[in-house]
Amino acid sequence: MEGRTSGTGVHGQACTDRYARTGVHGQACTDRYARTGMHGQVCTDRCAWTGMHGQWNWTEYFTLMFEGIENVTLDLEAEDKIVVTNTDYLKSLAKLLSETPRKTLELTLWWEVVHVLAPQTNRDLREMKEHYIETVMGGRAPETRSMFCTNAVNYLMGMAVSYFIADVKFLNVTKSKVRFLRRYKQMETTFPLSSVPHDWVEDMLADIQWAFSSLVHSADWMDEDTKIATLDKAAAVKQFVGFPDWLLDKDQLEDYYAGLQVHETTYLLNMLSIVGLFMTTLLQSLRKPNEDSWATDPTDVNAFHTFQANAITVPAAILQFPFYGLGLEALNYGAIGTILGHELTHGFDNSGRQYDRDGNMRQWWTNATVDEYVNRSACFIEQYSSYRLEEIDEWVNGRLTLGENIADNGGLRESLLAYRRYRQRNGPEPLLPGLESFSEEQLFFLSFANVWCENWSKESLHWSIDDEHSPNHIRVLGVLSNSPEFSEVWNCPKGSAMNTEREKCKIW
Repeated sequence: MEGRTSGTGVHGQACTDRYARTGVHGQACTDRYARTGMHGQVCTDRCAWTGMHGQWNWTEYFTLMFEGIENVTLDLEAEDKIVVTNTDYLKSLAKLLSETPRKTLELTLWWEVVHVLAPQTNRDLREMKEHYIETVMGGRAPETRSMFCTNAVNYLMGMAVSYFIADVKFLNVTKSKVRFLRRYKQMETTFPLSSVPHDWVEDMLADIQWAFSSLVHSADWMDEDTKIATLDKAAAVKQFVGFPDWLLDKDQLEDYYAGLQVHETTYLLNMLSIVGLFMTTLLQSLRKPNEDSWATDPTDVNAFHTFQANAITVPAAILQFPFYGLGLEALNYGAIGTILGHELTHGFDNSGRQYDRDGNMRQWWTNATVDEYVNRSACFIEQYSSYRLEEIDEWVNGRLTLGENIADNGGLRESLLAYRRYRQRNGPEPLLPGLESFSEEQLFFLSFANVWCENWSKESLHWSIDDEHSPNHIRVLGVLSNSPEFSEVWNCPKGSAMNTEREKCKIW
């Protein structure tokens, strides 16, 4: 079943068709970044676009989606509006659906169900899925049962897991709006994972916001009205860092999982129950804005920017080694600092710039500034599209990866400025034992590059081509070759690989 696309049955053909069509979806995503206007269109069920192969029946679609959801009343004809963030994608999807046999569509939908649920049933199907992933991605060791179970619980019950590993004293005493992971509590034992002072995240974020504001003030391509609006949005960014304030309030945690039924002997049904609960909660949130809603669980080793909320979320799990706790602030700013800057910059990348300080999609920049932004974006598109992955004879898609590349470049510049501000306040740092020959700022850049070190296979590189992020080593090369400070610190001569003759791309 999984991975056996060479079979003679229709299931095999459906799987082959599905993965052969990824180019269509990729092109739809790529087209999105080519547009210079608004990415979205506001419409009701009467909406239709030129070139659509058939019209989307919004009323039927959403009526079916909300069927059985209590305390929600749809009014699509009168008041409710649908924000379509990617009309080009829907056009391509409509064309794809109109040209694909109905039987293939049915089998594709069932395949989506099977490949998600199969590993949750028995060992044979789970191993079949692992074999498929290993074949497609290459070189990945089979997942142990303990790791499979750990990942499943963490993914499906992340807040509950966070409850058991949070530091009670820290969360009860600290009143700051910023929280972070300091200790790991399991059963009766507490294991320290970080000795960071409680205010470091708040200080670092303040430095990075100051740095971004400085870059806006110095941006000669923005008019004053746009600068004022941009600074206002940056100052209004909400920060969700570490744990939610309510996490260790047991009553609120019970409310979070209210209605969930879990039994020891019905694993698959338990999983479906959890997913169903979260989907119901999500749909019931219609017309009920929650400014304190987290984008993910504290156990997620990642970071996020939510355009509609004008918020960044930095879970507790990423606030530890190897992203923080590296001994010197030069290393910390080079690692977690650039990630924080990356997330802040997302609010002003080619997508984020279309949302105002309140998360409304509208044009809040002047036309002249938008035109200049688009022109500067073209530099990034050209630069990253010039990177060739020789191992697989493919090129990076500079349009698809534009938003992430803008965030990467802005994040590094902001974090470097923030680190320099930190050093002005606190004085120089001691040299790193064993690496005394490296200056503080050289260590900063080394730390940034170290974050993106990876061991990849050809298969994983193939998959990365369709991701909105550039491959990790390209993220490092692209950003550092745009940094005059990097060339200065490392004495890169003009015309060298990291200090080429081409224009250095810069927006923020």
